[in-house]
Amino acid sequence: MKLQTREIEKFLATPPPTCRVFLFYGPDSGLVQYRARNMIAKFANDLNDPFAVSLLDGEDLAKDPSRLIAESAMLALGADQRVLWLRNADDKSGKAVETLLLADEIPAIVIIEAEELGPKSVMRRLIEAAKNAVAIPCYVEDAGQVAQYVTRELAASGFQISRDAATWFGQNLGGDRGMVEQELQKLITYLGAPDAANKNVDLETLQQIAAGGGSLAEDDFVDAIGTARAPRMLEKLLQEGSAPVSLIRMIGRHAQKLYAVQLSIQAGDDMKTAMDKMQPKLFFKREAAFRAQLSRFSARTLSRLRARLLELEKECKQTGAPDETLLAQLVLLLGGTARA
Repeated sequence: MKLQTREIEKFLATPPPTCRVFLFYGPDSGLVQYRARNMIAKFANDLNDPFAVSLLDGEDLAKDPSRLIAESAMLALGADQRVLWLRNADDKSGKAVETLLLADEIPAIVIIEAEELGPKSVMRRLIEAAKNAVAIPCYVEDAGQVAQYVTRELAASGFQISRDAATWFGQNLGGDRGMVEQELQKLITYLGAPDAANKNVDLETLQQIAAGGGSLAEDDFVDAIGTARAPRMLEKLLQEGSAPVSLIRMIGRHAQKLYAVQLSIQAGDDMKTAMDKMQPKLFFKREAAFRAQLSRFSARTLSRLRARLLELEKECKQTGAPDETLLAQLVLLLGGTARA
């Protein structure tokens, strides 16, 4: 099956029993993982129960396509439904998926995670054409979509967030659902049980949390890129559980903003005018750090950085890659990068 964007959330809330295979794909790996985990939770009480949830890797499946259908036929021990969780899938896994879809019956629920798959992708086309499978695209959400999501989630937990606070949240975290989920949980933990004193969340509250240890958007870290403070801040974020890929994307979004302003300056704008053109506007407490980075990193350097970040994300997604070390090396290198 192939769904329209407006149909996705309703479908995921109550998937039809005839659907046995769910493909989640797209550039927002955080959203891919979030939706995949939520779907698994509908069929298994514990994602870490090896008798109910069997974890497979795309590379292994590409080498042994018959393994998928063999695993799907195995009975779940102590659970009503067996779930196969296929991660890092791509078109090399297409043969295994095709064999599965051609089977008369698919006993297990199959959840597949993949990166971006184009319209000509073998995997995507097979699943879109099947009546017992669905392909769910996971594209990067903009600030408005993130703000709406945060508003809904906080309301479900008993909180009411103001419009400007939700907008601020979306502007700082749009682009990676994984980071949104992580920071949303931090916020809910910080607020505690909703009561008359804390159930209304305003912009000042969010900024106070960010100024303390909460670091809702890890703004301090990206603002410190290029300074001696950044490596220590990165180490702290990693210790607190921040995902390297999410941090790489955060640096990438920040580098894109710096690059756009540098291009405006090259076109004849002064720094203030160029920064005023930014959409969304930069929070005023971050302006000094932003100006310092503009003075440090040229448009050429920022262009190279953006390309390197894309490469680094791919490297970090490889099985067994030392993702934290690779990111730390880049941050350390940026501390010694001069204008070029």
